Amino acid sequence: MTTFKGFVVPIQPLPPHSDECCMSGCAVCVYDLYEESLEAYNESLDTLRKQLTEMNVPEYEWPKHIQTHQLKKSTNVVMNAFEEMERRLKEKHKENSRVILSSQLYTRPPQSRRPFDWTEFWDGLRWLIFSNR
Repeated sequence: MTTFKGFVVPIQPLPPHSDECCMSGCAVCVYDLYEESLEAYNESLDTLRKQLTEMNVPEYEWPKHIQTHQLKKSTNVVMNAFEEMERRLKEKHKENSRVILSSQLYTRPPQSRRPFDWTEFWDGLRWLIFSNR
């Protein structure tokens, strides 16, 4: 137990290890207990921050793990992960639309209504083979 300016600084609860849960759906699971203790920890941190603010204690003197700029950093991590997911979804959407557009670009053009003329075909073939280009 540590104190700061006469106030008890709460200790963050540790998450349960994977082998502590039996996975049988207990009424009182270790993860439920951890969640309750985490809520109590956050409430006591909020109370401590309010009391320190009322006493006009500068935040840079507070212990590192209770400073509010630490909250902003953790929020930024969550926001960065969310933004990364959004960016990947946007890229995936663009790629899917490119595939659709490219498949539309390379589709066979509609057939012409006039019948095939063999004389035009042979004239074009002769031009390709026998011209002195």
